[in-house]
Formats: sequence, C-alpha cells, structure tokens
Amino acid sequence: IVTNQTFYMAVGLATVMGCLSGFLRYSRNNWEEAHSFYDIQVSTDTYAQFTGLMSLVLVFRTSQAYSRFWNGCDLAHQMTGDWFDAVSTIVAFTKHSEVSLDEIESFKHLLIRLVSLLNAMVFADMHGRGGMVFGDSYELVDVRSLSRESLLELQESVARPEVVFQWVQSLVVEQMKTGVMSIPAPLLARIFVDLGAGMVKYHEARKFASIPFPFPYAATAEILLIIHSALTTVTMAKTFTQTAPAVLFSFIM
Repeated sequence: IVTNQTFYMAVGLATVMGCLSGFLRYSRNNWEEAHSFYDIQVSTDTYAQFTGLMSLVLVFRTSQAYSRFWNGCDLAHQMTGDWFDAVSTIVAFTKHSEVSLDEIESFKHLLIRLVSLLNAMVFADMHGRGGMVFGDSYELVDVRSLSRESLLELQESVARPEVVFQWVQSLVVEQMKTGVMSIPAPLLARIFVDLGAGMVKYHEARKFASIPFPFPYAATAEILLIIHSALTTVTMAKTFTQTAPAVLFSFIM
C-alpha cells in the first residue's frame, strides 16, 4: 500500500471531498449568505439507490481484479516450479558424467546464474519494469560474472526474458554435446519440456499485467465514483449539523 499511487490518489480525493463537505457545513452554520445553497434538495432515496448501483459496479470490478490477481499468482508459482524442476533435473543428470569436475562445476554455476537472471527478467517484465537490466529489486546470483558482451546484448534487447531463456536452452544443448550430462537423449527431452512449460506460464501470466481491465467498465466505474463523490459531499453537509461528522463521513463514503 505504501508504494501504491492509486491508494494515495484515493486518499487525496477523499480528503478534498471531506474538506469541501466540512466547508459547506461550516458556511451553513456561520454565514447567512450560504443559506440559499441549502434550498437544493437531494433525495435520500435517490442517493441510496445511486449508492447501490455504484456498489454493484465496484463489486464486479473488485471481483474481477481479485480473480486476475490470484490467477497471476498461481501462474507465477507454477512457472518458478517448472524451472526449479528443470534445473534440478539438469543438475542430477551431471551426476555420473565422465568429464572433469571443474567443467561440471563451471556448468552448474553458469546455469544457476542464468536461471536467476531469467527469473529476475520475467518478474521485472510482469511488474512493468522491463527497462531494468539487472533487476535491482529482485534477488540475483552474481550476475556480474557473466560476460560483458552478453550483458550489453541483454541491455539492448526488447525481449529480455526470451533472450535469457534462449541462453539457458543453448547452454544445455552445448553441454549435452560435451558430455557433461551423460544421460540418454530421450530422458534429456524432459528438461526442455519443463523449461518450455515455465515459459508458457510466463506468457499466460503476462497477459494480466499487459492487458488492462476493459475500458467501458473502468470508465463507467470512474464516472459513477465522481458523481457519487459530489453527491456525498452535499448530502453529508446537509445531513449533519456539525462540521466534524460531515468531514468524517464524506471522507469515508
């Protein structure tokens, strides 16, 4: 909530409407010239019906947002689970390799760094921060150890998750040829299945971040909120005889 601009905007608008309602109530109590304003009649039944309509639209909007949120969370966890399964399988397939231990360890370290970078790039992209290269807000495993040329290539790319994903697959194919993974080819196919499944889930989750809520519904909700805020300001000022309750309830409503 602390970093959510929408929250601060809502609090700011509610504060303005609360102060306006308090000003109307105060002027009614202290200024004779303001009495003519209170000749305007706002039916409580009309206000209640309008509030009910607005609540219906907001409940629909909130339920859709809640559903999208949990669907995105499910896909994100499934994605990381698929990649963990793939990496775990790759590491296990090096167990009985006949190449030197240094080659195996070098491969493992590079693989872990690339998958860590892939994870950071994916979440940065879904978070709307695809312009960041090293994902300052995400945990990374020694990304600076990667070659400068690779990092520059990644910086210039417009599809960073896909680039890193291709690096991971290319690395696995290279190590299959060198004998680091001494497992029959049919068993190695499982690695690419898990990697691909994670990438598919990434694109499924990304649609929740890149495709906004349908404009007609969003515009309807915003217009109703604006009208309701104006009606609430006047209604609370006319309902209460003291300034403080008018400010408080106008802020809450």
